[in-house]
Amino acid sequence: MFAKWIPMDSMISLPGLFLTEKITALSQVKQVVMQSGVPMNLYHAPMDAFIAGGLWHIWNGATFGIIYALIIGKGRWWYGMIWAVIIEITMMLAPYLIAMKGPFGIEHMDGYNIFTITLVAHLLFGAVLGILVQKWKKDNNSILNLNKEVD
Repeated sequence: MFAKWIPMDSMISLPGLFLTEKITALSQVKQVVMQSGVPMNLYHAPMDAFIAGGLWHIWNGATFGIIYALIIGKGRWWYGMIWAVIIEITMMLAPYLIAMKGPFGIEHMDGYNIFTITLVAHLLFGAVLGILVQKWKKDNNSILNLNKEVD
C-alpha cells in the first residue's frame, strides 16, 4: 500500500548507500535513488547499505533525543511531540528535499505523501521520547535553566 509513498525509502537506504560508498556523489542521488514513482527500496537495497542506513537513522534519532533532553529537561510528555514537529518542518524545508521533491515533498506523487507518512512517524517518535525523558530523567535541569542558582 505504501510502496510508492516515500521514494526509495530514502532515509534508510540513502545514508546507507553513502556510508557504504555505493553512491559517491550528490549528483547521483536524484538520478539513482530519488526518482518519482519508484517503489520503496526497503527490501531491494544492498543489505550492507540497508543495515548501515538503518543504524545511522537510529543513531540520528538518539542524537535528537539527547538534544531534546538537554534543552527541554524533564517536561511534559507531549513536549516530545512538539520537538518532533520542529524536526519534521525543518526536514521538510531542507535544501536537499526542496531540490529533489519541492518543499514538503509536494512534487512527489500526490503532493502530501512524504509529509504525511514522515509526520506520523516523527509524532510517534516524539511521544515515546517525551514519555521516556519524563520517566527517566532524574532532575528538572535543562540548558534553558542553567543560569539559576544550584543548591
